[in-house]
This record gives sequence, C-alpha cells and structure tokens, in this order.
Amino acid sequence: QWVRLRNVGVFRGGLEGQAGGQWQVLVTPKSRLTAFDAVDEEARANQMVEERAAQGKTSRWAPSEEECATRVEASRLRCPLRPLRAALTTPPPARMRCLAQARAAYPSQVQRFCLPRERHSGRWLAPGDLQSLDPGEEVEWVYAVELRLEDATAQLLVRIFDEDGARFFHGVQARDVAACSATEEALKAKMAKLMPGDGEQGPATTPWIHCCLESYVDTSAGNEQAGTLRFRMFDTVLL
Repeated sequence: QWVRLRNVGVFRGGLEGQAGGQWQVLVTPKSRLTAFDAVDEEARANQMVEERAAQGKTSRWAPSEEECATRVEASRLRCPLRPLRAALTTPPPARMRCLAQARAAYPSQVQRFCLPRERHSGRWLAPGDLQSLDPGEEVEWVYAVELRLEDATAQLLVRIFDEDGARFFHGVQARDVAACSATEEALKAKMAKLMPGDGEQGPATTPWIHCCLESYVDTSAGNEQAGTLRFRMFDTVLL
C-alpha cells in the first residue's frame, strides 16, 4: 500500500541521536498521511488509454523534439522522456520531459495572464487593492497560467507560474497586460503560435511542445482542494 507523507521529519539513527542505523520517520501533530493506491491509478490510466483508442486518438504520437514549438533547458535533457500517462501514474514528486499539444489556456484572455502581488510581503492583490496601496508598497506582476496538455495517452492541466512563466514567455515581461498594448500583442502572437485556432483545430494544425513537468501534491493552507495532484511546467521556453 502506497501512502503520501507530509510534514514529517526524516533522520538516520535512534531518537537519542546515535550515528548510523536505519532511516527513521518522525511524525508530529502537523503530519499528514493519505492513501495512494498505485494499482487504482494504473487502472484508471489504462481505462483512459482504452477510451482514447476507441475514439481514434492514440495514433497521434509526437514528432521529434527538434520540430516542437518549445525547447527545454539543456541541463534538463537528462530527465526521462515520458508520455503524459506516466505523469499521472508516477507517485509524486516526479520530474520528466513530455511531448504534448496545448489544447486550451486558462484564463483564455491574455489580458489576465498576470496577477499582482505586494513585493515584500508576497500578498496577492485584487484589482481594487492597487488604488489603496501605501506609497512605500511595491507591486510586482507574475505569470499565472494553466495549459491543458494532451498527447496520445492522456490529458492534464499544467501550471506555468511566476518565474516558470517568465522563462516560458521569454522576452515578454510580466505586467498589467490590460494596461500595456505592446505586451498584449506580444502574448497574443506567442499564443497564436502555440495554439492556432485556440488549439481546437486538430493535431495537424496544433504544434507540439517539448516541456519539463513536475508533479506535486497541493498542500496550500486553506485550499479546499489541498491534497490534489498537480503539475507545473519548468525550464521550458516558447520559441
């Protein structure tokens, strides 16, 4: 039985600090343990592949990496190249490279691709907060986008956030996009290259992307979906 452990301590030796010995796990009142049934996850993934095969979708295998609309950092080329199905079935955290097509972006309007936050505290700001900030408070804008990726084996949502977004949209600085027409046009041009026709015109017209993905479990405090398996894209550049 696989389980996920969160907020635990790991050390080697006895509780009195003896050197050597077996690895030990220290559980505290803040620790969390949840079941992870690898067999069930594999069964669900197999069912997804069978359904996609019945719909004629499993013939859409990716081209070579050189033909993709993105590139990954050279240091990440040692990561294994896996299908999206593997991202869903490998216990997190896990890193891998994938070849997939972007089918949708959330939010759908590039004017909403960036969010403001207070630079020093990291506090997220609503649009109305920008008018009431103290003079000494600095605002920074960060990318906060999700892409729905698809290959022959599965679909999944991938987050492109903050520095990962700055790297992905290389050359386009995060800012209040609605207030900067040049940034808006630059992002529209990049998204048109990534998803011609919003990515819904089919495999023949939608470019493939070569990307690095990392799976993780969302442990955000106060999040109703805490414990959800999520994915982030990193060290990937849209050409």
